This record gives sequence, C-alpha cells and structure tokens, in this order.
Amino acid sequence: MTRILTIEDDAVTAREIVAELSNHGLDVDWVDNGREGLERAVSGNYDLITLDRMLPELDGLAIVTTLRTMGVAT
Repeated sequence: MTRILTIEDDAVTAREIVAELSNHGLDVDWVDNGREGLERAVSGNYDLITLDRMLPELDGLAIVTTLRTMGVAT
C-alpha cells in the first residue's frame, strides 16, 4: 500500500487531505509541526510527502533541504 506523510499545521486542511487520500485507498499519516514531520520523513519509509511551506518549529523549505542533504529519496 502507498504510504503518504502529510505535514500540515492547519487541522481543517490536514483532515481534508487525509480524508481525500484515504478515500483513494492510500495509507496517510499526519503530523502538525515541521520537526516531527522531518523525524517521521527520515524514519518512516514514505512513498510521498505533502507539506505546508509555513510550519511551526521547522518550515517546509528547511525540511526539503534537509531531506535532500540526507539523501532521502521521497
């Protein structure tokens, strides 16, 4: 099953994303801050990551930059 990580601090938006993707049979995890999102992205073996640009603790651009530097291919 395809695994997706959604990093989104707005609960309403996150619930909509999770519901829509889940309706298509995808396994979706959601976290609401950048630091936890980065930790999950590194350790979670996800097929796809959706993320907000402006997040608490660590912004979306910093997450992408860190993942690329670490060689995470998601």
